[in-house]
Amino acid sequence: MVYTFYVKNIHAIKVGFGADGFLRMKNYSKQYLLEVDNSSLRQWTIPASSLASAIETACHNALMSAGFHRLAHIVDEKEAQELFELGTYSYDEAVLFVAGAIEETIIALTDALSKNKPLTEEFKKRKAKELADQRELIRQEKERRDQAEEDKQVELAIAEIKQRWESEVIPFIEAKRKAKRYWQEIMDKKIYNQNFLDKFINGKPNRIKVLTTSPYWSNMKQLSREILLTGRHAKNFYITLKDKYGKYADKAAEKLGYSLWNPGGDGMPFVGHYSDENGMAYLEVRLCVQDATGTGGDDAMDLIRLDPFFQDLINFAKNNPPPELGHKDFQGHKN
Repeated sequence: MVYTFYVKNIHAIKVGFGADGFLRMKNYSKQYLLEVDNSSLRQWTIPASSLASAIETACHNALMSAGFHRLAHIVDEKEAQELFELGTYSYDEAVLFVAGAIEETIIALTDALSKNKPLTEEFKKRKAKELADQRELIRQEKERRDQAEEDKQVELAIAEIKQRWESEVIPFIEAKRKAKRYWQEIMDKKIYNQNFLDKFINGKPNRIKVLTTSPYWSNMKQLSREILLTGRHAKNFYITLKDKYGKYADKAAEKLGYSLWNPGGDGMPFVGHYSDENGMAYLEVRLCVQDATGTGGDDAMDLIRLDPFFQDLINFAKNNPPPELGHKDFQGHKN
């Protein structure tokens, strides 16, 4: 007996075989905490029990070729098998693929094994065409539904991005732009761009000294804090949009000409992708110092050591973790 049933809590179809489909459904749902619809049980009697495994495999292959994906459902470290997510399909539509696969397989096996009453080529072609036409109609309907769902989610995401972008992302973009203006001011004064003779006479300029004695140093320090705080809002914006709309969030942002990951063309000070021996709070502040001062990692670490302002910022970051730490899209480093 090949059987299927609908799993309501994960919107999936279970396909298996056994002597008693109802008993298998009851025991399986209890073991794996599945909320099932008893009325959805479908059972097909097969010519011989030895064929059950081959027919079940054919059903699984038919579902996967139609765009259904196997679903991981783990309870007590054990994974349920033979579950396929329905997505935009209905359960009844998925059953049609299973029924078609059963019929096709039985026809093929009967044709191969029968000696007295072989199936005619005309009958086989007609059945194959009927099944192929049926599956094609369902595939086309799925594509239409998927596109409709994408259009709907993209439009919803566009509306939310428009509503939140100005208040949650623009301040971060502006903070980064301010920092770039300060770098440009320093570069325009040619402090870093001495010619060979100047360097020979005066020695190579110390980047840290140039920054800390610059009239912009106080502003740059404050910008480190501003980039951290506004970056927190921008990162939270990114994470909540991705959680809510998934892949549609990026498509919506692209339509608006925005980047959720690199707003304004600059990356955000995300932490959590990799560990840091000084901790995540230190790493986040270091990235903000680099953004604010235009320095690399080593120079930023020197600046942090020189000024207690940054230690206060690290303490703040440690007591108020950023939104990405522990999030599924990051590695999970917390300290």
